[in-house]
Amino acid sequence: MKVIQTLLAVLLIVQNLQGFAQNVSKYQITLLLSPSIEGYNPRNKDVKRLWKTQGYQTKFTYNFGVEYKKFLSPMSSFSTGLIYQNKGYRAILSEASAGSNGLAAKNVFVLSVYYLMIPANFNFYSKISKRSRLIYTIGLTNGIYLSDNGKYKRMDEEQLQTFKDPFTNEGITDQVFHYGIFSKRYTGLNLAAGYLKYIKAKMVIEFQLQYQRQLNKSIRKDAPVVYSYQTGIFYPKFDSFALNFRIGYYFNKQIKTTKEGF
Repeated sequence: MKVIQTLLAVLLIVQNLQGFAQNVSKYQITLLLSPSIEGYNPRNKDVKRLWKTQGYQTKFTYNFGVEYKKFLSPMSSFSTGLIYQNKGYRAILSEASAGSNGLAAKNVFVLSVYYLMIPANFNFYSKISKRSRLIYTIGLTNGIYLSDNGKYKRMDEEQLQTFKDPFTNEGITDQVFHYGIFSKRYTGLNLAAGYLKYIKAKMVIEFQLQYQRQLNKSIRKDAPVVYSYQTGIFYPKFDSFALNFRIGYYFNKQIKTTKEGF
C-alpha cells in the first residue's frame, strides 16, 4: 500500500510539472545494460560477520532494459521503464562450514532471484560543456518477482544426499532447484551519479554508478524460513552496486535548437 501511495505521489508531482515542461517538449528512449555486484545484506553487523566466516559473498551479474525519459526542464527529467534484474549472492564454503555439512571445502552456491523492475526516477543535470553533462539520480524501483533458483556447483551425488540446504534445513536432490520463498514485490531506493555526452544532436551515451537498496522484506511472511541467530530474528535484503551504460535517442520539437548549439 505504501508503494502505491509513493508512486501516486510521484505521478502527481510529474503532472504538476507538465505546465513547466511544455516549453521543453523533449523525451528520450534509452537502452540500458547494467553489470552489477549483487549481495544479500542481513542489516545486522553480528550476522554479517557470521555470514562472512561461512563464505557469503557478492556475485557479479548483468541486467538490461529500456527506459523512457521526459524532460521537465533543460536541467531535469523524470524517467521510468522496464528492467530485468538478477538479484542474489554467491557463497564459497569454508573448511569449517563445509565440514559441518559433510561437504568438501570450496563448494560453490549461487542464488539468483529474477525481477522485472519499474523505476520512477528524477534526474538532475550539471553542464560541463556544450556536449557533456553530469547527471544525478534519485528515485524508487518497484519490482515484480519472476522466478528464482539455487545452484550448487562442484558437488557430487554423495554430497547431495547428505547435505541440508542452509535456507530451509531440508535435503536437496539436485544441483539446481527452485526456492519459491521470496516476496512477490521488490521495493528499492535508487541513488546514482554519472556522466553523459551527446555524440550526435539526437543521440547521447551515459555512464552512471548506482546504489540500489531494498526497502521491503525479501522473504514472504508465510515462507518456512526464519532467520534467527544469537542476535535474534533479522530480515536480509537484496542490495546492489551497478554501472549503468545507456544509449539514448531524443524525440522533440526543439531538436533544431540543439543542433544549432553544436
